[in-house]
Amino acid sequence: MKMVNLAELRGIVESLRTQGLTYTTLKIEDVLAVIAEAERARATQIAASQIGKDAGLWEGLRPAVRARLAMAVEHVMHTGSLNRADIMRIGEVTAAQASHDLTQIIRRCPDLLRYDTSLKRYVLAEDRPGA
Repeated sequence: MKMVNLAELRGIVESLRTQGLTYTTLKIEDVLAVIAEAERARATQIAASQIGKDAGLWEGLRPAVRARLAMAVEHVMHTGSLNRADIMRIGEVTAAQASHDLTQIIRRCPDLLRYDTSLKRYVLAEDRPGA
């Protein structure tokens, strides 16, 4: 039996839905909801292992900066995406500081995010370790 990762399964189900195909006893939306929940759980586990306080990722930063970066990472774990405006809102900082914070997150967690040019946002990387 071939193993299919969640991203592939999501793509298959989305393709079926756009073609108007449904399975009589299981709604496509139900399958997508289960997949989304599994993706969130997996992302949370990855975040806990990668970005936990014991990982030392925020070492050398002031406590206020650590807290702001942790809130930004928590935001991306819940929403699946992050941009400068999100950090400005979360941390109540200027655009320049938000850009610097985003750079810090990307530099310290290089496998966590990828830039989606169509959305103009960073999204959780599908090929990150443990995904």
